[in-house]
Amino acid sequence: MNTEWAIAELDKLIHLTDQVPYSSPNVIGSHSRGSDTEIAGQAQVVEKVLARVIPTWRSQVPTAKYHTWGQLREAATRAKAELVREQEINENLGENAPELSAADPTSGSGVARSLSGSLGTTARRSRERSRSSTPRCRTRSAVAI
Repeated sequence: MNTEWAIAELDKLIHLTDQVPYSSPNVIGSHSRGSDTEIAGQAQVVEKVLARVIPTWRSQVPTAKYHTWGQLREAATRAKAELVREQEINENLGENAPELSAADPTSGSGVARSLSGSLGTTARRSRERSRSSTPRCRTRSAVAI
């Protein structure tokens, strides 16, 4: 896939679906920057890009309550982030990413050791507080005006 082209097409849809205020001073609210015709034409292309980048976007991205193009806009925004940060994602989460195990305290940089120690301390302190605390009684008072 031509990533630069795909990102440009996603950007066009995102721009067209920006919510902008009405220009009339007596009208409150907003509308899409582009016309429904422009957006529909761009949506045709963007849906094909989305099918390649996020194939399950229709079920994963929630529908928008108030904006006709809201779901498509959010999916386009997500797909753009995926494409722009693809290399970073692969380096950190792909096959060549470093492997860490929270269960193995010898792996990584001691993350598992530091987490287990701090969680144990937190749990112990919480138990100590609950044992020593006395029940509190809350009263409400009415004030006459």
